[in-house]
Amino acid sequence: MLFFIYDDNEKLWKEENILLYHDIVAVLDEKEKRLYLWKGPKSDNKKFTEAKSRLDFLLNSPQLNLKFEINEDSLPKRVLDKIDEKMKITEKTEEAEKYKFSKFITVRLYLICLIAISFLGVLLFLNLFSMVYLNWNNINIRITSQFYTDWLTRYRLLLIFQLVLLIFCFPIGLYEREYQVMTFSLMGIITSIGLFLLLNQGIFLFLFLPGSTSSVYFISIFDIFLFLIINSIALSVIILPHLYKLITFIKTYRGFIF
Repeated sequence: MLFFIYDDNEKLWKEENILLYHDIVAVLDEKEKRLYLWKGPKSDNKKFTEAKSRLDFLLNSPQLNLKFEINEDSLPKRVLDKIDEKMKITEKTEEAEKYKFSKFITVRLYLICLIAISFLGVLLFLNLFSMVYLNWNNINIRITSQFYTDWLTRYRLLLIFQLVLLIFCFPIGLYEREYQVMTFSLMGIITSIGLFLLLNQGIFLFLFLPGSTSSVYFISIFDIFLFLIINSIALSVIILPHLYKLITFIKTYRGFIF
């Protein structure tokens, strides 16, 4: 048997061994001298009508040089079995294509990284917004130098851990040729480095208001909230894509994880 699908872009029939659900298929049984038409479950009637109207081009092609009886009402079991066989090959191919990772070890390593990145993301946000609970009024926030130093140190350390994980993820994506992994990792690496350079300003990160001493700092509420907004956006660029990836990754590879 020969299988042809109708290409509605080029308006012609092409011989094909892989069938899709949206295809219109002409099955040529050379022994029985019959042509059978099969309409895929996802194909539409308009395409089917158009394909049927162009069967003459297929039947009169030099490739066949035969006359066939057209049968579109009922397909014999042997023809349906052949179609099912080819559809199963297609399903297996599509199933295989959704798995980007080829090794159990990379699946599990990347999953661990995703969980760690998501967990660190929560810690980063908690540390960032811990400044909200400081002593503040309508104009400024009062913060001790010790709290400021500890807060900044925690932020830097968490970012370093996050950066290490992101750097570790990149070669995993490179090895598996998973472009989404590489893109998310690269975005996170660049953003993390940018944040780290920002935090390296230390006590010069904010413009302290008059009345500040070596042990107590007064910072404008506007400066604090601007800092929180900028950092929240930056952290979201790192965390949200990886959180999304964690959810989709577990859905796709749960059979290889648990």
